[in-house]
Amino acid sequence: MTDTSSHVILLLDKHLHAFPWESIPCLASQSVSRLPSLSSLRSRLLAAEATKSLSKSEPTLLGAEGHFVSRNGGHAIVNPSGDLAHTESTISPLIRSLPGNWALQHGAPTESQLSQVLPATDIYLYFGHGSGAQYIRPRAVKKLGKCPTTWLMGCSSSAVTEHGGFEPSGMVLAYLAAGAPAVVGTLWDVTDKDIDRASVKAGELWGLWTAKVQDGKAKKGKKRGGDKDVEMPRRVASKPSRCALPQFDGPADEVSSDNGFGKDAKGPKHSLVEAVTKSRDACHLRYLNGAALVVYGIPVYIVD
Repeated sequence: MTDTSSHVILLLDKHLHAFPWESIPCLASQSVSRLPSLSSLRSRLLAAEATKSLSKSEPTLLGAEGHFVSRNGGHAIVNPSGDLAHTESTISPLIRSLPGNWALQHGAPTESQLSQVLPATDIYLYFGHGSGAQYIRPRAVKKLGKCPTTWLMGCSSSAVTEHGGFEPSGMVLAYLAAGAPAVVGTLWDVTDKDIDRASVKAGELWGLWTAKVQDGKAKKGKKRGGDKDVEMPRRVASKPSRCALPQFDGPADEVSSDNGFGKDAKGPKHSLVEAVTKSRDACHLRYLNGAALVVYGIPVYIVD
């Protein structure tokens, strides 16, 4: 029997990345993340030591083991292709409710822009198609040397490609190679509304934002309401649309919005891995969309 109070890290070889090990019955309620090697685990544990001082200001985090980041600043890209209206209306108000120097971007970023943003922030959230590889190439990410805790909420954003006898490649591995403490992504194609439900719940449990969300479980035999409820896949289009210039809402504290979300996330502190584990049940299709969500890295905790 697995001890659910402990954290499990799966060290996967090139043949095992594609399987949703976190959703098998013996691990479904366990805090589980994955990494490609012991070397990548060691580098994250060493980097986490430098962040322990942040946890001293949080009594609820005393004794917690992992990487600590502040929620007072970050960068979010929401619907850069302009065709995910539900995602934009769901996620943007949450980003605007965040304190500190948060930047919310709606337009498509350039590779040079992301190369400057990623090393300079602690949290990077991407809500769009795919893994964002259409905006910054994996080899450009690897060259950065420093990357934040990252959410890649799109289709197959954590999928890796096998190359015969060579090591696999993928955007999630590029972020890990650049030093990201943890990367959230999906193993296969998912639909927008379900992954939005999981994202909202994961952010709330992690302590990033406060939101009033309903139970995401669908009742058996529930009828859909026609075209309004049709969900879109979050895969990358063959020709992604690009805006001429990125659009910013500016720092989150400069945006006034009465959106019903509290500005201070309160409640028990969960690691990012625990939050993602619990958020899988928010999906209507638990084993189609929910099981696709995985975390590469070590537990990351939010500090106010």
